[in-house]
Amino acid sequence: MRAQNFSDQQLVSAFLSGDSLSFEHLIIRHKDKIFRFIISKVKDVDLANDIFQDVFIKVINKLREGRYNEQGKFISWVMRISHNMVIDHFRREARVKMIRPNDEYDIFNVLEEEVDCIESDVINMQVFNEVKDLVTYLSDEQREVVQMRYYSGMTFKEISEECGISINTALGRMRYALINLRKLKEKYNINSNVKNICLGLSASGETKRWGVERYLKICERINKEMPARFFLAGGANDRNLINYFLNSSLKSNCFSFEKMSISETLPIIKSCNLYLGNDTGWLHLASALDLKCIALFMDSPALSYGRYSRNINIITPKGFTEETTTHDTLGKDKIDVETVYTKTIQMLAN
Repeated sequence: MRAQNFSDQQLVSAFLSGDSLSFEHLIIRHKDKIFRFIISKVKDVDLANDIFQDVFIKVINKLREGRYNEQGKFISWVMRISHNMVIDHFRREARVKMIRPNDEYDIFNVLEEEVDCIESDVINMQVFNEVKDLVTYLSDEQREVVQMRYYSGMTFKEISEECGISINTALGRMRYALINLRKLKEKYNINSNVKNICLGLSASGETKRWGVERYLKICERINKEMPARFFLAGGANDRNLINYFLNSSLKSNCFSFEKMSISETLPIIKSCNLYLGNDTGWLHLASALDLKCIALFMDSPALSYGRYSRNINIITPKGFTEETTTHDTLGKDKIDVETVYTKTIQMLAN
C-alpha cells in the first residue's frame, strides 16, 4: 500500500515500530503547511529552516518518549510545537521589542501567545486551582484582570475595553499575575496531590498546649499514609515547638510561620486541607477562613470557645464532654494520640 493511503496515525505507529521511512512520509505530507506558518512569523528563510528542523527533532523525541496522544490530530499537535518554538525564539533573541504593531506578527500577538503559553502551563500544573485563594493577594490591577479572565470568561479585548486600557496592558497584567501565582505556589509548595495541614502548636498557656511530641507522632503516621505538608503556626515565642518539627524526620515536609506576618500566612492557611491544633488564635483564624479544623480543648470552655463555628471539630479529654471541659479541667494528658490521629485521617479523607 502506498504511503498516501495511510493515515497520520498509521504512519506514526509504523515509525514507532521501527519504520523510519514512515516519518519521512509524514514530513513530506505536512512540511509545506508547517514551513509556511513558521516563515510567516519569523520572516526569514534561513531562520525558518532552522526552526523547521528543530521542530521535527522535537517531534521525534516526543514521539519516542510516548508524549503523543493517539486521540489527538497529528498535524495540530505539530503546529502547536511549531508555535511554541517560534515563541521560544523571540524570547531568546529579545525580538519582541523590535516588531512594529502593524506587522502581521505584532506585539499584541506575541504577548497574547506568550500569555496563552503561561496560562496553559499554569492550568496544566493545576496552579490556578491550587492557589485560587491567593488571587486576593495580587495587586488590584492584576487581580481585576484575573477575575475578568477566569470568573467572567472575558477576552483580552473585552477586558481592555472594560478597564479602559490597551490590550497590551491587559495582557501584561495577566502575564505577571500568573507568574506571581506560580511563584506563590512554588514558594509554599501548594500541591493538590499533597495534603496541606496547618498545625497550631502554640497556646496561651502550658495547660492548653498538647505535647509537641504527640503532634509529631501523628504527623509521621499521616505522612506514611499519604503525601503531606505541615505548616507550623507559631511565632518567635514558639521557636522550641517549631524547631522540634524542623529537626525531625519530617523537616523537609515542614514550613514555619515564625518569621511571617499574619497577613502573609492567611492565603497559605486558606489553601490548607485541615487545621489541627490547640485552642489558640490560629484555630479561630483558620475557622474564620472557612478551613476544616480539629481543635483540642484541654483547659478552656469547649462549648463557649469552640461551638461558634461549624468548621470546628472538638476533641476533649477522656471523661469530659464539651459541656464539662472548662478552665479548670487540666486535661492535656487525657487526650490520646490514637483518638486525634483517627479523627484527623477521617477528616482528611472527607
